[in-house]
Amino acid sequence: MLQDDFLLKPSKYVIDNWILNLLPEYDIYFLKELPSDLDLNLCLPMPVNEYFDHPVYSQLEYVNAYELWRISNKANYAIIDFGNWFDDLSRANQKQVLLNQYELNRGLVVSLDWFYIDNKLLENNLIKNKVVMNRNLWESLSYQDKERFIYHYAQDWEDWNCKTVSNEIDMDIDLISIVNTFTIKEGINCLSTVLYCLTHQENILKQWVHEKTFLIALEQLGYKETRDNKIERNTVIVFKDDEKIIHAAYIVSESLAINKSGQSKFNPIKLVDIDILIKEWNPLHYVIYRR
Repeated sequence: MLQDDFLLKPSKYVIDNWILNLLPEYDIYFLKELPSDLDLNLCLPMPVNEYFDHPVYSQLEYVNAYELWRISNKANYAIIDFGNWFDDLSRANQKQVLLNQYELNRGLVVSLDWFYIDNKLLENNLIKNKVVMNRNLWESLSYQDKERFIYHYAQDWEDWNCKTVSNEIDMDIDLISIVNTFTIKEGINCLSTVLYCLTHQENILKQWVHEKTFLIALEQLGYKETRDNKIERNTVIVFKDDEKIIHAAYIVSESLAINKSGQSKFNPIKLVDIDILIKEWNPLHYVIYRR
């Protein structure tokens, strides 16, 4: 039976949490070089390799906000702004810093179209029709403007289309409660979502799970890789690059799976069409784990 498409809508509780926690404690800027005339008061400049290994700034709230996996290898320095470093720079230096964020693929460099305010209020953060978000700008916006922005920003991570949960799908209440919902916690990934579906242990749904941990858990639960790759209810589809696990989802019927596409809180847990899921992860090959 064909499932109807459904458009997710985050609750006010989720929206409020996203607004409150959009930015980590400190603004981060990435630079190719440290110009001799750049004022380095009110900040901590750091070689980028030390930044990526830093026990604070490598935490998920920073990783996801600034999309550290996308940062260009041309970035040589990270600037930790303690509050007013950027705003106190000369306009020429501000423009250079903004251009670096655009060119080095820093996260939270967003479309000007996502704002419904006078462009003059965005002038200090504007570069090439993009807005470099920072805490001072964010806190200057009204709640309504933040809400409008967050709707655009969240859907830029992933569209909100999913499949409806119908009576024809045999799912436990614990699974129904998480399907087609958003999280407020960073780091919940596809592997932790699958393990929750298998164990119904709520604390697992608060974790980042790595590949080896995932495989140990599957083995303990009696799930083994099959040879037939038959898609059926209560099995796990695992996408691999060679032998490395890249993605996984929990199959609830011959045509549908519970899926979380990424580690961000803006990646919802959705009921999705398996054929579309397979196409999205092509050219990775997949295997089926069954108990």
